[in-house]
Amino acid sequence: MQNLKHLFLKELTLELRRKSVISGLLLYLFSTAFICYLTFSLKQNQITPLVWSALFWITILFTVINTVAKSFIGEKRGRDIYYYSIASPEAIIISKVIYNFLLTILLSFTGFFFSLFS
Repeated sequence: MQNLKHLFLKELTLELRRKSVISGLLLYLFSTAFICYLTFSLKQNQITPLVWSALFWITILFTVINTVAKSFIGEKRGRDIYYYSIASPEAIIISKVIYNFLLTILLSFTGFFFSLFS
């Protein structure tokens, strides 16, 4: 359990060092929501709440896929060997999953916030 805490904090620290990653994800999320808004605002009476919901979930899905891919692929090759020597592979994977889950929740609420104003 102690390894999970340290590995989670490592994930958070690495992400905070690369501010461009979080900024890029937020920019991607905002621009996608804005483009959907501009595209469908011209036909206000022709779009249903079901379509808006589908657009929201598609936007969140692509944002989350980009986020998770960067988390698992973004590390250098030599670091993996080092991490596996100091912690179990299960702890490393679980810490990444927990971190990405929390980041996904944050991005989903941000996307929901953007959709409220569109």
